[in-house]
Amino acid sequence: MFLQRLFSTIILLGLFSASVFWQGDGGRACFTVLAVAGILGAVREFAKIIEKQDMPSYPLWTGFAILLPVLGVLWKDVMPVLIMLLLVGLVIAFCICLWIQLLCSGNRLEVLKKIMNSAGMYILFIVPFIILAAVQDDRMLFLYLILGTKIGDIGAYVVGSLSNKITGGRNHKLIPSISPGKSWEGLIGGLCISVGFAFALFPAVTHHEFPVWVPVIPGVLLFFFGAAGDLAESSLKRICGVKDSGRILPGIGGVLDLVDSLMLNAPVFVVMMYFLDMFLFFLKK
Repeated sequence: MFLQRLFSTIILLGLFSASVFWQGDGGRACFTVLAVAGILGAVREFAKIIEKQDMPSYPLWTGFAILLPVLGVLWKDVMPVLIMLLLVGLVIAFCICLWIQLLCSGNRLEVLKKIMNSAGMYILFIVPFIILAAVQDDRMLFLYLILGTKIGDIGAYVVGSLSNKITGGRNHKLIPSISPGKSWEGLIGGLCISVGFAFALFPAVTHHEFPVWVPVIPGVLLFFFGAAGDLAESSLKRICGVKDSGRILPGIGGVLDLVDSLMLNAPVFVVMMYFLDMFLFFLKK
C-alpha cells in the first residue's frame, strides 16, 4: 500500500513539475491536461459519492461549467476576445438549458434537486481551481503550493505508519470517528516536516527577504488547512459509506482523494501571500 502510494505520488509530482519547468506554452498545455483530468475526475467522483445519499446532480455539465473559466484564466494572454466570449457564452448556455429543463420537466422536484446539488458542487470546486490556474503563472509559487501541501500529507502518513509499527499498533488516534488511520503522532510529524520544508524553500521561491520566523506561517497554515480538507472529504465519504472516491490512482484512491487537501489550501495560500506582501511593504517603510 505504501509503495503504491509513493509510486503514484512520484509520478503525479513529476507531471506537475513538468508543467512548471517546461517553459512556454508546452508547460501550460501540460498543466491544462492535468486541470481537465482533475476537474472532470473530481466532480464525477464527488457526484458518485453524494448519490449514495440520494443527492443526484449533473456532474458532466457542472464539470464543464467549472472547466471553461479555468481554461480562460490559464490561456487569457493568448485567447482572442471572441474565444473568451464563447467560453462565457457556453457557461450561460448551460444555465439556460438547466432552466428550460426545470420548466419543461415532468418531475420538477427531481430536476431542482439536481440543479441545487450541481450548484453546490460548482461553488465548492470553482474557487480553488480558478486560484490554481491563476497561481500557475508564478511557476515557483505554484510548485511550492503543490509540494508544500503534499509534503505535509506524505510526512504525516509516513511518520504515523512508522510510529504505529514501532508501538505495535498503539498510536493515539486523532479523530477515529472520521478517519481511523490518522493519529496524533502523524499530525505532529507531518507538521514538523511541513515547517522544515517551508524553512528550506519558501524564502527561495518568493524571492523576498523575510524575518527568519516567517516560513513558520506557510508551513503551519498549509499543513493544517490541508489536513482540514482531507478530513472534510473523509467525513463526507464516511457519511456516504464510501472508502475511496475512486480507484484510478493506486495507493491513493481517486482524483478527489488527491486534491482534497488543495481545496482549502489554494484560497488560504493566496490570502496568506497577500497579507505577507502587505507585511513586507510596511516593514520596509
